Amino acid sequence: MKEKGCQQYLDFASGYDSFAYYYQNQMHVFEIDKKEVIEDKRQRCKDVDIENIQFLSIDLSQDNWINTLLQSDYQEDQLSISSMLGLSYYLTKDEFKKMLKQLSKYLLKGSHLVFDYPSIQESKETKINEMLAKEADESMKAKYSFAELKEILNQCHLTIIQHENHQTVTEKYISNYNVYYKDDSIKAPEGVCYCVVEK
Repeated sequence: MKEKGCQQYLDFASGYDSFAYYYQNQMHVFEIDKKEVIEDKRQRCKDVDIENIQFLSIDLSQDNWINTLLQSDYQEDQLSISSMLGLSYYLTKDEFKKMLKQLSKYLLKGSHLVFDYPSIQESKETKINEMLAKEADESMKAKYSFAELKEILNQCHLTIIQHENHQTVTEKYISNYNVYYKDDSIKAPEGVCYCVVEK
C-alpha cells in the first residue's frame, strides 16, 4: 500500500501496538482505542519523539465514534489502510456491520482494511479464547461463516481481495519457520480467519 501512495494507517483497538514506532514519520498513524488505554499509552510514551502519531480516544460501540476521526487530521481524499485485528470478537454482528459501514463512507476508493474474525467452526483455540475473554470481563459476541461475512462486506461496499484460514496462514507464513525449528513447530490458531478488503 505504501508503494501506491498510502500515507495513513488507522489502528483500531491499537492497545500497545508499536507499528508507528517501526515506521517513524513514514506514515501518519492514528491510534484508536478506549480513553483509559490511550491515556496510559501516552504516559508511557511521553519521552518518545515521534511526530507521525495521533492518539484518538474513541468508544467504538458509540454511534457517533466516526466524528472524532473526522475531526482529527485524517484525510478522506487520501488512501489509507485500516487494521481491525482482534476487534470483531468483542462486537455484536450489528455493531461490527455498523462500524464497517460508517468507516467505508469516508475511505477513498482503493483503501484497504485488514481484520481477523472467529469462524463458526469450533476449535480448541476458540474455546480457550472465549474462556480468556470471560476472565478479562469481556465476551466473544459473534462468529461468522464466510458467506455471512461476504454479505456484510458487500452491504458496506467492501470487496474481499484476500482471505486466509488457519491452514493457509500456516502454509504461507509459518511453514518456513517450522522447517528450521522442527522441535518447536507452531501453527496458526484454528477457528480464526483473516481478511483483507478494499473499498
